[in-house]
Amino acid sequence: MQGFNVVLHGRNRIKLSAALTRLRTKHPERSFRLLVADASTVPCISLDFEAIQADLSDLHLTVLINNAGGGAFNPICLPLSESSVTRITGNVSLNALFPLHLTRVLLPILRQNAPALVMNVSSMADQGFPLLASYSASKQFLMNMTRAVGLESRLDDGDKQVEMLGVRIGRVTDVSHCKEPPSLFTPDSQTMARAALARSGRGNGIVVGYWAHALQQLGSNILPAWAQDQVIMAVMRREREREQTTK
Repeated sequence: MQGFNVVLHGRNRIKLSAALTRLRTKHPERSFRLLVADASTVPCISLDFEAIQADLSDLHLTVLINNAGGGAFNPICLPLSESSVTRITGNVSLNALFPLHLTRVLLPILRQNAPALVMNVSSMADQGFPLLASYSASKQFLMNMTRAVGLESRLDDGDKQVEMLGVRIGRVTDVSHCKEPPSLFTPDSQTMARAALARSGRGNGIVVGYWAHALQQLGSNILPAWAQDQVIMAVMRREREREQTTK
């Protein structure tokens, strides 16, 4: 996928404007627009999604990438029983409800401009990772939504004009919460983005976006359930220790 004009969505206009400047310098032949909507601090039900729809209705919109989201912070790893209402509600709103409502209002435009794509970006932590309960559950919600909406489009008329693609990703570096050097199982964000986009055009479905992450998933899948649980708990113990030692 290349040659597209882009609408950049985010919650911080200053950061978006800086990204816009970089993109315009690198791709002067392309058009860019900003969409500022903060789903991280305001319950997303308060956002005017119909206004977002109206703001984009003049565009030939053919691709929606729902990559807004992330885990809670300060700390990242926290048991559910110690998490506040605000922390849980905000995280679920950001990772599950915001992409659900954004997809709802933009689907009519995408169908009108079909063939089109909705890519929902999830995480391999959607398997039920401890200390990330609201994030993990929200990402599984997103993948179930992807499948449900994909089947809805085929329910009555067999329409496959809007591809619903769920992309699960593992650990990625060169992002806000991780700056370690890239490695086999930890690609940088640019490599991950290219790999995810390359998965489009193959019909509705849920996929692991990066080949090395798929190898990790395969290794997990061949284990019995009790062993999978032990691996997940070991990973999260290590993540909690890493976070505590870097404070």
